Amino acid sequence: MPGHLSARTNANTVSRSNATWVITWILKPIKYLFSWLSDLFATLSPCRFSVFIVLMVSLLLTLVPQSQEALRGLAERNEIVWLSLLQWISFFVSALLVAFNAWYWARHMLNIRTADTAELTPRRELMRRYVPRILGTASLMFITLALWLAANAYHVGESTEASVAHHVLYKAIRVAATLTILFFIFVQNRRRLFGLARRPPMVMAVKDLDATTRWLLGGSAVLALTLFLVFWIVPLQWGAFLGVPSIVLLAAATWIPFGSFCVLIGLRYDIPALMLLFAAAIVFGLWNDNHQIYVISNAPSSGSSLPEPIARKNIDDVAHAWLQARQPELLAAKTAQHRYPVFIVAAAGGGIRAAYWTATLLAGLEDRFPGAFAHHIFGISGVSGGSVGSAAFVALLAEQQAGHIQYRQGNYPDCEGMLRPWACAVLSQDFLSPVMGSMLYTDLTQRFLPFAVPAFDRARTLEKSFEAAWRSQGLQGDRMSQPFAALWNDDTSNQLPLLFLNSTVVESGRRAIVSAVKIDDRHFSDALDAVDAIQKPMPLSTAAHLSARFTYLSPAGSVVNNGKTILHLVDGGYFENDGIATAKEIADAMWQAIVDQRLSDNVCIKVLVISNSQDYVANRKSVDGPSNRLMTELMSPINAVFNARDARARFGEAELQASGEAILFGLVQRAHKAQLPLGWMLSDVSQHEIDQQVAETISAGANTAKIDALLNGHGNGLGECN
Repeated sequence: MPGHLSARTNANTVSRSNATWVITWILKPIKYLFSWLSDLFATLSPCRFSVFIVLMVSLLLTLVPQSQEALRGLAERNEIVWLSLLQWISFFVSALLVAFNAWYWARHMLNIRTADTAELTPRRELMRRYVPRILGTASLMFITLALWLAANAYHVGESTEASVAHHVLYKAIRVAATLTILFFIFVQNRRRLFGLARRPPMVMAVKDLDATTRWLLGGSAVLALTLFLVFWIVPLQWGAFLGVPSIVLLAAATWIPFGSFCVLIGLRYDIPALMLLFAAAIVFGLWNDNHQIYVISNAPSSGSSLPEPIARKNIDDVAHAWLQARQPELLAAKTAQHRYPVFIVAAAGGGIRAAYWTATLLAGLEDRFPGAFAHHIFGISGVSGGSVGSAAFVALLAEQQAGHIQYRQGNYPDCEGMLRPWACAVLSQDFLSPVMGSMLYTDLTQRFLPFAVPAFDRARTLEKSFEAAWRSQGLQGDRMSQPFAALWNDDTSNQLPLLFLNSTVVESGRRAIVSAVKIDDRHFSDALDAVDAIQKPMPLSTAAHLSARFTYLSPAGSVVNNGKTILHLVDGGYFENDGIATAKEIADAMWQAIVDQRLSDNVCIKVLVISNSQDYVANRKSVDGPSNRLMTELMSPINAVFNARDARARFGEAELQASGEAILFGLVQRAHKAQLPLGWMLSDVSQHEIDQQVAETISAGANTAKIDALLNGHGNGLGECN
C-alpha cells in the first residue's frame, strides 16, 4: 500500500512537472515578445512624431486614390520637358528631405536623456541605433511603393498617353529605389565613409544639442516659413508648379523638426507640449474661425460689364415668364402635333470627375443640338461637383450668348465642338494642389492663432482656382468672379437655365439652396434660402463651392450676420448626392405653371439625371461591395452612413426611371480603363476616358436619341411623354 501511494505521488509530481514545462514553453515566447515590444515601444516613444508623420504620409500616398491620381498626373503633364524635369526633381528632393529628417530627428530624439531614462540594454542599444535608419529608409520605400501602385493602375495599350505615363512612372520607380538603397548605405556607413567620430554620449538637455542639429532646426524653420509665405501670397502659381505629391512631402519634412522639438521640450521639462499645443488650438477655435463665406461688398462694381441682376422672384413667377417667352415655339409645337419638351437637369456630386462629366456632357449636348438643347432647360439642380460643372456650363452659355465664344480646336480628338472644348479646358486644371498647399500651411497655422485671418482660408484658395482657370482661357467675361445672380440679367433672364445649387446646413441637416429665384416653403420643402441667409452677393465661384464643401479638404462655410455666426454650410451630398429631390420640386413648380396656362396637353417635362454613381447598373439594382472585417464595430456605422447616401441617390434615379420621367446619363468605371477618383484634380488619362464616354454618348447614345426625338418631334416613340 505505501508503495502504491509513493508511485501515485511520483506520477503526480511528474504530471505537474510536465504541465509546468508546457506552460513555460508556451509563455516563454510570449514573454519574450512582450519584452521585445516593450523595448521597441520605449525606443519609438521619444521619436514618435517622426514615426507618426512617416506613417501618415505613407498611407496617404499609397492608399488614397486622389494621391495616386496626383502621381499619375505628375507623369502625364510633361509637355514642357524642362518643367516636367523640375517637378520630378522637386518631388525626389522632397522625398529625400522627409527621409533625412525622419532619420536625423529620430536619432537625436533618442539622444535626449532625462531623469527617468532607463539604462540601455544591448537590445535597446541596437534598436536605438537602427530604428532611425529604418524609419528614414521606410519613408523612401513607401514612396517607391506608391509610384509602383500608380504605374500599375494603367492598362498599357489603352492609349498612347497611358503607355508614356506608365513608362515615366517606371523610370521614377527605379530612381526612387536607387535613392532608397543609397540612403540606407549613407546612414549605415556615414561615419566610415566620411571619417566621422563615433556617436557622442547621450545629451542631458536641449542646450546640449550640437551645432549641426541647431542649424538643421533653423534651416527647417526657414523652409517652413518660406513655404508658408509662398502659399499665402501666390498659392495658385506655386501649387500648380509643385503638385500635390511634392507639397505633401515638403509639409511632412518641415513638420518633423517642429514636432520633434515640441516632444523634446516635453521630455526635458516633463510637460505634454504637443497636447498643450492641440488644447490651445481647440480653445482658439472658439473665436478664430476664418471660413466665413466670401461675399462681394459692392457688387456688381461700377466697372462691371454685367448689368444689374434681376430682382429675385418666386419660382412660379419665373416659370410663367419662361413659358410666355416661348409662346411662338409652343404654338408651333401644337400645330405640328407634338409636345414641347422642358428639361430639368439633376447633376450628381462626385468631386472633379462629376464637375468635368457634367460640364462637358451638357456642353456636348448643346453642340449636338445648337441653340435648342439649353434653350429647353428650365433649371439645373446640382450637388457638389455637379454644381461646379453646372455653374461652368451656364457661365459658358452666357459667354456664347454674348458672342464671346469662338470655335477652338480641342486639346485632343475626343473633346471637339463649339462649347465643349471650352468646358474641357476650364475644368482640366489642377485645383487640388493650391488648396492642398493652403490647407497644410496657411490654414493649418490659422488653427493655432487666437485670431482669424481670412486670407488663410483654404476654401477661398479653391474658389480663386476656379476663377483663375476661367481667366486662363482668355474669355472676355470674368464670370466666375462676378456676382452669381448677375448671370440672369434683364436681357437673358429667360435664355439661361436657372441654377439650384444644393448645400447642407450643419446645424439641422436640411438643404440649403443657392438660386437666383426665392427658395420658399411653398415650393421647396424644409429648405433654407442660402442667398437670403448670407444677405450679401457672392461670386459664382463661391456659390458653386458652397455646394461642394466636402470636409475636410473644403471646410464648412460660416454664415455670419451682424458679426455673429448663425450656421454653417457643407457639401450638398450630405443630404442627397444626386439633386433629384430639388429637381422634382422644380418640375412640380413648372408643371403648375403649365397647368395654369392650359398647356398640359402641349408640354412635357423630362428630368435629365447626370449620374456619378459608378457602381450603378442598368437594372436599377445596387451591387454590394466586399464585406468589411476590419474594425467592424467602429467602421460599420460610418460605412453605412456614406453607403446609404449613395444608395439614396440610386433609389431616386431608379424611381424616376421607373416612372418614365427621367433620362439617365451615367458615368461608369469601365474595365481596363483609367480609374476615376474623387478630389479636385484629374490626370490626363482620366480626362480622356471621360471625354470618350461623352463623345460616345453624344454620337451614338440611346439617351441622346431620346433628346433628339423630343426636340424634333420625330414621332417614333422614343421621346413620347407620359
